[in-house]
Amino acid sequence: MQNNNIQKIKIENMNSKFCYLSFFLLISFCFEIKAQKKFTIKIQFSKSVDNKNIQLKYDNGKDEIDFKPIIKNNSITITDIFYSKYATIIISYSNEKNNYYNSFWVSDKTAIISFTDNSKDEPFKKYKLTNAYDLKLMGEEKYAKFMAVEDKDFFDFIIKNNANMNDSLVQIAFKKGKIRSSRKLEFVKENGDLYYSFWLFRKEVAFCDTSINTLMKIYDKTFSTNFKKSIEGAEITKILNGRNLKKDSQAPTFITKDITGKIISLDNYMSKFVLLTFWASWCGPCVEEMPTIKAMRENYSLDKFEVISVTLDDDLAKFSEAAKKYNMNWKHIFGDKDLVKKYGVLGIPEIYLIDKTGKIIYKREEEKDYKLEYLTKLLSEKL
Repeated sequence: MQNNNIQKIKIENMNSKFCYLSFFLLISFCFEIKAQKKFTIKIQFSKSVDNKNIQLKYDNGKDEIDFKPIIKNNSITITDIFYSKYATIIISYSNEKNNYYNSFWVSDKTAIISFTDNSKDEPFKKYKLTNAYDLKLMGEEKYAKFMAVEDKDFFDFIIKNNANMNDSLVQIAFKKGKIRSSRKLEFVKENGDLYYSFWLFRKEVAFCDTSINTLMKIYDKTFSTNFKKSIEGAEITKILNGRNLKKDSQAPTFITKDITGKIISLDNYMSKFVLLTFWASWCGPCVEEMPTIKAMRENYSLDKFEVISVTLDDDLAKFSEAAKKYNMNWKHIFGDKDLVKKYGVLGIPEIYLIDKTGKIIYKREEEKDYKLEYLTKLLSEKL
């Protein structure tokens, strides 16, 4: 009788947790749906523009979406959802005579960008905006002036030495890069009430080569509660928390799909060790270490050890070709940018080893274990 009561209490507790979790997920989902907006923009290019050389992207407040534009009669209309104050439309064009790059903000009001100059030499010089905002006028020019000296110093150095970059020059470039990062932070601190600064923080500053504690403090002190409570704010927090992950941190849980469509939940692997790798087919060092990871997979039982690889590839065909070529016979996740943010991945290859309690016991970059010798030793000790 006592056992039955205990069992009943356990079931009731499980039901309570399930209801609480379901309620929490429902509230989060409803909040996100409510925060969604739709943008529609028509872009009219001049007749002198070669449509094949046009590249378009847009940022919806969470991710930057790259797509191949289908342009008819020198015009294209884009419609999609966004979560930020503005959706960012990014237009670039390149040929022998022209290199153009510019960004515009649009809201939920139907917007139009019309390029009105038919000159072959400067087809993007003149344009008319309806319900669209040129970032130059929204804070970009102010930022460019603020960064002028540091930007010139850094990029002039890179251009001058790019062909002959050695270790000592890399160190100099690294120092100049840190100076740029510090200058960006100064701009943000001085212009915290400017939405452009908040947008810049999500797009660039959160990834600066600056200590994560410094970034977190500046973010918390600089921006208003309204900014920080937005979906963009949640994205920034996710990035910063991910960057703050280190050995002995609890691994962020996740639920996603592998390339076969099967649901993968980290919680379902807590009976074994999980090697979580971030890579891409175009990453030379990633490819070089595949034989080592493959050996790890083959050396240990699936009952004790799981390998899950998250690719940063955008091209599914190239990813699939590489996975087959290098015989990567383990679980793969493609296209989950949210997971990349959760784990604070700034560079690849990056590898985490997660133990049975969900704790990170190895982080490749933190260990500086570039030949995976320590990871190989650690696995032999644990398994």
